[in-house]
Amino acid sequence: RLLFFVSVPISVLSIVLGEPLLRLAFERGAFTREVAAQVYPCFVAYMVSLPVVVTGSVVSQGLYVMQDTRTVAILGVAETVVYVSLCFLLVDRLDILVVPVVYGIYFAASVLVTGWRFRHLLGLGGGQRLVRACASHLAIGGAVGLAVLVIDREAPSSKFFAVALFVGGGAGYFGISQLLGISEARLLWTKAWSLIARR
Repeated sequence: RLLFFVSVPISVLSIVLGEPLLRLAFERGAFTREVAAQVYPCFVAYMVSLPVVVTGSVVSQGLYVMQDTRTVAILGVAETVVYVSLCFLLVDRLDILVVPVVYGIYFAASVLVTGWRFRHLLGLGGGQRLVRACASHLAIGGAVGLAVLVIDREAPSSKFFAVALFVGGGAGYFGISQLLGISEARLLWTKAWSLIARR
């Protein structure tokens, strides 16, 4: 849950501010403003799947810890078949976006199946609390993203202003989560203060 919590603002703010951030990071030489605009849709597709990807890495490691390598192997083969099949089916419609879009689809499905299997092996219930927590993180992230989008549209376009908005949006997400009593925000706040107190 903590990884999902942290990845949501990174994902949302990267989507909202992605093009100027891409330009800041890569715009030099042959990577022009036009190239950044062409790369941006792929970047967005990958950023949409970021929270699922970071969650999936932990869930799949849990199956290894539980020594359920059979499920991991079966899912690995199934993922490959689904990925390749979807790429072939959707390449004409999505063109270059097919790879990141299909990646997000198959990875999300894989995480759902892997997570269900992991929870089943641990004897845990259906995960309603986990789903509610993830939904609240997404709602807060969406609200912050919308606010940042409005500010970005009203302000003069600047790569450095996009960085400031990214940092401010992240702080806003964390602050709202802290005010709403989100446990992951409290945990990060406690850890941050304990690190500061040690110095």
